[in-house]
Amino acid sequence: MLEASRTLTTKGERDQRHWTTLLITRQVMLLFVQYFFLSYVWCFYITWLPTYLREGRGQSLERAAALAVLPLLFGGFGSLASGLAPAKLPRRAIAFCGFLSTAILLVTLTHIQSVVPAR
Repeated sequence: MLEASRTLTTKGERDQRHWTTLLITRQVMLLFVQYFFLSYVWCFYITWLPTYLREGRGQSLERAAALAVLPLLFGGFGSLASGLAPAKLPRRAIAFCGFLSTAILLVTLTHIQSVVPAR
């Protein structure tokens, strides 16, 4: 694995590759997609969730702040848990399960009428 990476970064006389070659590899493209969706959800939680709770669900400013911090708190716990997961679990499986569960919860969240179960 390291030898393949070394060939992308070293410049030999026979095989000179530009750094953009690294950007179009499958692994890097998957990382781009993964972080796009991660940033999309993160942006919602940071910028729009408190406003949505106040305006869309009629919560007070204090209550909206208390509810808005919960997804971020549990996201931190999830990051710690996935970092401490056994080395036998593939990182792809951890990332896939995390993003799949987030997608399922976000879709389910749109159908909940009450504020407290939706947090």
